[in-house]
Amino acid sequence: MPYAGSQAQTGAGTIFEIGTISSPSTYTVIDEAAEITPAGNSNAFDEVTNLQSGAKEFIATLSDPGTFSFSMNRVPGNTGPGQAALITSFNNLTTLPYRVTFKKGVSQTTVGDKITFLASVESLPYGAISPAKAVKLNCTLKVSGPFTFTPGS
Repeated sequence: MPYAGSQAQTGAGTIFEIGTISSPSTYTVIDEAAEITPAGNSNAFDEVTNLQSGAKEFIATLSDPGTFSFSMNRVPGNTGPGQAALITSFNNLTTLPYRVTFKKGVSQTTVGDKITFLASVESLPYGAISPAKAVKLNCTLKVSGPFTFTPGS
């Protein structure tokens, strides 16, 4: 098939949600979330070089899923259920499911791709409070365990 142009997508239309511990989990949109930044997702290795090795040898040990950082616009008088759930999770030190649902791609008709993961709220500080900028609430999630990718349809 000849190249017909890129099918890359932007983050516009992405939905970011926090879930409940119950099974099945009920998800709530994190209100006015912006610019989600995954970081630190990596695998660790241990050197197993021995006297018969012709070069250094390594084995994979554990995966570190890293963090998800994002900011939200502060909404006066009403944090919204998603932001309220984040604050409660931070205060109670709970690990909850999170879900990122991308906007449908060109070949998808029902739902876009999804990434789900478990995480705890590592930090939740306010950003700068300035007369010239929107007040932000910043959040870093410490991911626990593997990510699950579900292709859209």
